[in-house]
Amino acid sequence: MKSIGFEQYGESTVLHERDIARPIPKEQQLVIETLFAAVNVYDVEVRRGDFAASPLEKWYVPGNEVVGKIVEKGRAVEAFSVGDIVIAKTARGGYAEYVAANQSHVFLKPAHMSNEQAASFSHTAVTAYWALHGFAKAQRGETVAILGASGSVGSFAIQLAKANGLHVIAVASAKNEAYVRDLGADDFVDYRKIDATFDLTADIVLDASLLGKGGAAGVRYAKDGARFIGLTGLPEQTRPLQWIDGQRTKDMTDKEAMTALEHIPLRLRTPVILPFTAAGAREAHDMLMAGTHDGKVLLRVRES
Repeated sequence: MKSIGFEQYGESTVLHERDIARPIPKEQQLVIETLFAAVNVYDVEVRRGDFAASPLEKWYVPGNEVVGKIVEKGRAVEAFSVGDIVIAKTARGGYAEYVAANQSHVFLKPAHMSNEQAASFSHTAVTAYWALHGFAKAQRGETVAILGASGSVGSFAIQLAKANGLHVIAVASAKNEAYVRDLGADDFVDYRKIDATFDLTADIVLDASLLGKGGAAGVRYAKDGARFIGLTGLPEQTRPLQWIDGQRTKDMTDKEAMTALEHIPLRLRTPVILPFTAAGAREAHDMLMAGTHDGKVLLRVRES
């Protein structure tokens, strides 16, 4: 089967195609025929070697979020049927025609979502859910400033915050003001301008900006003692805040978050869909880093 991956860390040009063996399911696993593979910033970080302690020793296929059809299941799997359309959360391996995933990380596609929408949903919405409920422990009536509010995580964070009775300050570019206000943001700040209106007003600052680039500037919105959650690292800790590195713990499960999210009518931005080729994957990675599109980027592996 076709896969897209890399055998050395580097720029997007290291991504290329390779035929590898189709997975065989273990007892608790499902084999899924991939329809769409989502491309996330985490994939870019892995490809660059941001988390690497040593050089790669074998072919690595990125991708931790796919939508597809179950074609085979392990003998201990009872909750799913062959033919089901599902969202699969994989640690890696998503850029492939078939993926294997443990049944605890597989979820039926919500009936109200198209396949494209479902492929745009789980990773970033789950991240936003745990940022607010797990790390921030947000309480009704509090104020949250969301940095990178128009991005995939930020846009879900706005909606989840409003669903839970929070006051939202959205920090984004001016071109996205109408969009974030339409999602429910109460106040807006153009991150390119110096505006002291909302300094020292937030109980929570959630840094969902690209690779944490907005974190240092976003500290200004936090009250003394506020919770500052950095999803991709923390800025220099210059003030007496509760500094929280938003890396999920084992008890922050996909299952709990997905169960909660199924009951919230989240709005999704139209994704960019690129072909399942090495060139398409490279374009997707470069697009994410350029910040030229605020929604999700998907690779179409086969027609739905």
